[in-house]
Amino acid sequence: MKTLIPRIAFVVVIPICSLLLSGCTSSQYAKNRRQDLADVFTIALGAGTGIQARVGPVQLAAINQADIVGLKAGCGFVDGENLHENEQTYHVFPRSAKINLGDEAVTEVFRTGKGNAMDLRGEESLLHMPMYQRRWYSAFGHELFDPGPSYSAENRRKTIAARSPFFGYTKLITENPAYYTQMELAVGVGLTLRLGFNPGELLDLLLGFASLDLYGDDL
Repeated sequence: MKTLIPRIAFVVVIPICSLLLSGCTSSQYAKNRRQDLADVFTIALGAGTGIQARVGPVQLAAINQADIVGLKAGCGFVDGENLHENEQTYHVFPRSAKINLGDEAVTEVFRTGKGNAMDLRGEESLLHMPMYQRRWYSAFGHELFDPGPSYSAENRRKTIAARSPFFGYTKLITENPAYYTQMELAVGVGLTLRLGFNPGELLDLLLGFASLDLYGDDL
């Protein structure tokens, strides 16, 4: 065991250190490895109140907040208000639906009878379709994180659009496989701190040195 630990440390630490010291290279390979490293960790300060503990899609959460500055989903940002989608609201108990019949998307679902019933079960409704994706809500809350076209998150399938059909579980809406391996904790009153680690992204990083792309996020 004593000899195994140094070997594991060598296999993991040396490639990461080499990656961090490779800033002078402009190859796409090096850029992808640096981006893979950024995907592994989450640290962000936000505005809001509550607590959330999540392991993959399973969580316990009662929180209403938005991340303002930090590193999340591989994206570094300093002004959360300028992100395309950036909000998180989860309730311990369900909130009644408030369907907005003044919204054209909602009215169209009622008029034509087409669409998913979940579209109309939200806190406010399935209300709007921005350029990138449809916004979803549910009685137990939702979370959205899409930095927008200035970032590579969408092309790398790192955007988040999840809803909670019931307390303790979130259903993935966007195609973000790394969401299922994310572990994170967010807590605060007025000012929130979010810390996260993704072992799946760590594996993606290590396999990336052999040009294997586990999550299909290399550009």
